[in-house]
Amino acid sequence: MFKGWLVSVVCTAILVAFVDTLLAGSGQRHVGRLAGAMVFLLVVLRPVLGLNVVGKGHMADEWIAGFEMPEIQEDKDTGLLLRRIVTERTENYIHEKLEQMQIMAEVHIVCGEVSKDLWVPEQVCIQGDLTAAEQSELERYIEEELGIDRQRQEYRGGDPP
Repeated sequence: MFKGWLVSVVCTAILVAFVDTLLAGSGQRHVGRLAGAMVFLLVVLRPVLGLNVVGKGHMADEWIAGFEMPEIQEDKDTGLLLRRIVTERTENYIHEKLEQMQIMAEVHIVCGEVSKDLWVPEQVCIQGDLTAAEQSELERYIEEELGIDRQRQEYRGGDPP
């Protein structure tokens, strides 16, 4: 059992590293890393959670079976949670860049669902006093690192709310 778990952890780590390498030049690199980290975490915690991807798990299945939740509500909650995670992570990346540039600004992200429960950042709105050079640098960063092209970036002057 331990050997099988260890092999699955190593294979998942290699797969996640390979996907990260493929996305290195992509604007969706951070989203890919987040998804890879979630998959890797599930594989690492599989014995603790009692998950068995081949057959029926025991501990996790019994725990999950104790909840009676309509599928529609569950799907809606999952989608909202995933959208919130992507939104918050994207805002954090931009806030980190703003801190590096020593700029005080408010960031708002709009995510779009490209397929069931797969959310990506589509638009960004930044409110704060930025010089033209700072805005240009930030536009380039957001386009290259997060895949949000300049047409979907909005900048508003003035102090952040």
